[in-house]
Amino acid sequence: MAEIRAQGHVFDESEVVWVREKIWFPYAVYRLLAKHDGDGALVARELNEQGVEYDPAKLDELVRSWQ
Repeated sequence: MAEIRAQGHVFDESEVVWVREKIWFPYAVYRLLAKHDGDGALVARELNEQGVEYDPAKLDELVRSWQ
C-alpha cells in the first residue's frame, strides 16, 4: 500500500478491504476453480500455499456458486 500511496493515490483501509473481498478474492477463486476443474479443496490448498488469508465460508459460497 505504501507504494500505491507514494504514487499519489489516496485511499483508506476500508476501500482496500472492499476491493479485496468484492473483486479480487472472487476473481482469484473463480480462476483457481477453472484451473482445478471446480475442486474447492484444491483451491483452498493453493490459497493456503500462497499465504492468502480468507474466510472459509466465503470460499465455500463461491465454490457452490461455481457448481
